[in-house]
Amino acid sequence: MAMYSDVLMTPLEQYFNKLEPTDDPPWEKKPYRKAIWRGSTTGVWFGRDTRWRSSQRVRLQWLAQGRGGTRPVRYVERDTAMGAERMVERVVDTKKLARRHLDIAFSGEMSQCVEDDGSCDAGNEIIDFRDGSGLDWPTQQKYRYQIDVDGSTSVPKWAR
Repeated sequence: MAMYSDVLMTPLEQYFNKLEPTDDPPWEKKPYRKAIWRGSTTGVWFGRDTRWRSSQRVRLQWLAQGRGGTRPVRYVERDTAMGAERMVERVVDTKKLARRHLDIAFSGEMSQCVEDDGSCDAGNEIIDFRDGSGLDWPTQQKYRYQIDVDGSTSVPKWAR
């Protein structure tokens, strides 16, 4: 049955027979050297009795907001005078790091939330929503990295 994950398969709405070569620019010519993700607030029930702040989609969005202060980052630095490369480590502000490497946001509006306990309002305050229901395929192909984070459209039985 489709509602069980005994047999894993690509959802039909994500299946393409063939991509035209023009749909996906060569790696070197992709204008955005970032990771992109857009999605809805599905995948967790937003309520006082759930740990929705720990859900994978909310945590991904918080990561993209750079809420962690600073972090040590290692990268290759080129010494132009010597013509050599070396590994260096610097402490970097996570907001700058996230802005440089991530384009992550929720699309649409809050769903699967409890109005009465304030969870919908809390989600709206915390979550970064962008216009539209996501980005079309040709736009996403301009990014070097695309993140896939599962969600769902079902509501738990206890919440109905």
